[in-house]
Amino acid sequence: MYSEFLTDKQVVENALRDFPETRNSDKKLFLKVFERFGLYLTDDQKKRFLEMPACFESIRRMRQKIQNEEKKYLPDKQVIQFRKQEEESIRHVASQVNLSL
Repeated sequence: MYSEFLTDKQVVENALRDFPETRNSDKKLFLKVFERFGLYLTDDQKKRFLEMPACFESIRRMRQKIQNEEKKYLPDKQVIQFRKQEEESIRHVASQVNLSL
């Protein structure tokens, strides 16, 4: 499948270009991205997905809040370590960008 060779940005950009309805709805965009990677939902599943009150970003933010602020249902130690490394990497890049401005 050609999607295996595309970056995330390219997959999203192609969906936005090829399917104008995805420009107005993150959920419709998610569905098109799913399809680019071979995940096809039935019409009923698509309807239910589009009617869901929560979106992926709100679910991620709620997970983050529960884990980071409430310290409940924490991830495995490996994931905690990975997230710390990613955070440090982002801070390092941000400090380099600030220095160059």
